[in-house]
Amino acid sequence: MQTLADVFAVGQAMSGPDGRVWTLRPPTLYEQGQFQRFLESRAHLAIDRSEASEDAKDRRHAIIDKDAALGKFEWDGAVALEAMFTPVGLAQITFLVCRDQGMTESQAEELLRHNIRQVASKILQLSPDEKKALAPVLRALGLPSEWFDADSNDSSSSNCSTPPSTEASPNSPDVPITSCSSSTQSSEAPMG
Repeated sequence: MQTLADVFAVGQAMSGPDGRVWTLRPPTLYEQGQFQRFLESRAHLAIDRSEASEDAKDRRHAIIDKDAALGKFEWDGAVALEAMFTPVGLAQITFLVCRDQGMTESQAEELLRHNIRQVASKILQLSPDEKKALAPVLRALGLPSEWFDADSNDSSSSNCSTPPSTEASPNSPDVPITSCSSSTQSSEAPMG
């Protein structure tokens, strides 16, 4: 299984929804710096949007500046490494390394959405044995290891006392909402 670093390092080609192929590559030092500034800016903007007092905002800004000085936002720093595994961070680094190919930020976001949908589609088509092989990955993501088991997603065997809604989902008007809440939690996948 390829890691995120592998995908960027080997010049991985990714196809967008329009069929255009984008080639990922390792970011240059300049692009790594741009990613660092992107993260610092997001942190400062989040503070500015908060409803905290100006004094509290000033203290928080000082913490961000201190963290930046300590290298936490640098390419291989704690914040940057974590951000690269979020949709926003991954879209930003994809945009930065593909910008020389004419990519825009919105195209980077759409490219990732498109590829995530493709991966999800492939996972859903796996055989039961192949889905079981994904159990360690699911646990690492904080999901129950039986997430893909047909029986655990079957409404007749779930603890859901609420029937599925016939109301359309706001994201996909043709697909009804089928959520329920359960009072039981998996002991295998602690959230936190």
